[in-house]
Amino acid sequence: MTVDQSQKRKSRRTILLILVIFLAPSVGSWILYKYTDLGRDGGAASHGELIQPPRTLENVDLYDPNKPEDKVELYKKWSLLYFIKENCDRKCVENVYRMQQIRLAVGKHYNRVQRVLLVKQISDQPKLKDSLKDFHGQLILNADQVSPEFINAFKVVGAEDPFSGGRLYIIDPLGNLMMSYAPDQNPTDVIKDLERIFRVSRI
Repeated sequence: MTVDQSQKRKSRRTILLILVIFLAPSVGSWILYKYTDLGRDGGAASHGELIQPPRTLENVDLYDPNKPEDKVELYKKWSLLYFIKENCDRKCVENVYRMQQIRLAVGKHYNRVQRVLLVKQISDQPKLKDSLKDFHGQLILNADQVSPEFINAFKVVGAEDPFSGGRLYIIDPLGNLMMSYAPDQNPTDVIKDLERIFRVSRI
């Protein structure tokens, strides 16, 4: 074997190793969650709809209306995401409260979770901020900041418009959209799924 061939093989092995290290946490947690009983209490594999395969989203900056100086991004934490068309009406506030309670209910893991509202059009920024004043840590993502592909990734039920569907979504810290829940889903189901995920994942 020549020196050049040996170096090429070594380079390929290095590249493969880097890919494995990068992908292993996300792929591993998904496989454990989907195909094993590790950490489960029996019953169905999940309460929500598992998105297969997970859809990778671009990383984007998020906005905290109560702390606009903070720099926050989609990646690095598990995200609960909910779509709204415009300002936060009564139904929106109910879902914001639900996301807040879900995050608190995961106990010691609550710092691994962030809550995101993806807003189609913010026509009244002060009104939106006032609606969320009691929900500290609630993050905002304006639809104008993301690509059409980003929005389309959330069409998990046919051609359903995510802004009208009322679904709740879970995104992992690497930006993979992995689960969705119907509008009438019991929050306890979401909590159970998150607890199960946290038992098998360290990302």
